[in-house]
Amino acid sequence: MKIVVTTSTFPMHPDDKIPDFVYQQLLALKKFDPEISFIVHAPYNYLSESSARDCGAFVRFYKESRFHYFLPRRLELVAGGGIMSTLRSKPWSAATLPFFLAFHLISLYLLVKKEKPEILYAHWFTPQAISSAIVSKLTATPFVFTTHASDVSVLGNIPFSKAMVRAVCRRASAYTAVSKKTSSKLKRFFTNLEWENEFKQKLAVIPMGIVMPNRRQKYPRDRGLTTILFLGRFVEKKGVDFLLKSVLMLSRSKDVRLVLAGNGPEFASYKNLVKEFGIESIVEFVGFVKDRRKEQLLLEADIVCIPSVDTSSGDEEGMPVVLMEALAVGAVVVATTSSGADEYLKDGFNGYLVPGGDHAALCQKLREVIDESPNRLSVVSYEAYNTSRLFDWELLVWSYRDLLGKRGLD
Repeated sequence: MKIVVTTSTFPMHPDDKIPDFVYQQLLALKKFDPEISFIVHAPYNYLSESSARDCGAFVRFYKESRFHYFLPRRLELVAGGGIMSTLRSKPWSAATLPFFLAFHLISLYLLVKKEKPEILYAHWFTPQAISSAIVSKLTATPFVFTTHASDVSVLGNIPFSKAMVRAVCRRASAYTAVSKKTSSKLKRFFTNLEWENEFKQKLAVIPMGIVMPNRRQKYPRDRGLTTILFLGRFVEKKGVDFLLKSVLMLSRSKDVRLVLAGNGPEFASYKNLVKEFGIESIVEFVGFVKDRRKEQLLLEADIVCIPSVDTSSGDEEGMPVVLMEALAVGAVVVATTSSGADEYLKDGFNGYLVPGGDHAALCQKLREVIDESPNRLSVVSYEAYNTSRLFDWELLVWSYRDLLGKRGLD
């Protein structure tokens, strides 16, 4: 089976700081069914290209078709790290967006005409699923899509958006959402009757997965300095500013250390906030991490914090990969309900939950976890690991392979 996969987030090389969960999904599918042939359609990202180098560790099991969309090339930055967060941090990049949308559609059409795949698979609704629906109509190629977070809801204020979403979903053979929260954003574009009678049956809620690690967290641990870890992109929806406010309050009564692992447009803002709060001595920025270094940080942390918030722009979480990765090593997780973690975590059972955007509540919850008995944390760690099995690619790959087998719906 030949499949064209279109996505705005796909690493260009092993050291690329662009998230690799789509790459990992395709790798799991290839291992499951070696007969699948993938052609990945994605935009160039100038920052990725400028540091690209050949590396044998990157398994090239697919063909790659990258498209340009603007001149000079150094301004091709709108995709890769999240379109909405890029537009917020680099408002000038909005001028490149129409070109990105146009060239995405044109290049995808030309690629499908050339490759003649059996199915077209879009990651994200805007613009990937929209372009795919058009190309599907023009080339009679069946398509499916996965919606990840706010990639549908961002269309809410655009005229005729409901008609467009309906048309795309009607054209699609099937579609997935990475969480129930994400699926609810799609459902809002339909009346209850429409959804139940025509569109609901095409939907499956399937999270992205992870490769299960070989090591697990060990509890009980020695008392003393508590290490809190944040791991993710430095963008507004991740809520790092609220975490910093919480740690400032917490440090007045507890001996804590905060490790911030990641990069992104809000890096300078967070550095300034740390300086303003006077907590430079307890906050460490370690930069972008992946693979063994990421696993090491997760294992060393006493608490993994996921402080996501709902933003005024509508940019929200779907299902953070770091939640799955943290649970898989048996880490003690403190997450906000805005992260979508409440779909899998039960407060005090396999992790801890607080409302999003409330730094005082987050501080109080962190304090409670620090004061929790080691034996109790051991039980939470064990249940966290048990929960993580739901995200094992070896399990989820069956569902995604079934999705890609749903073809021929006009």
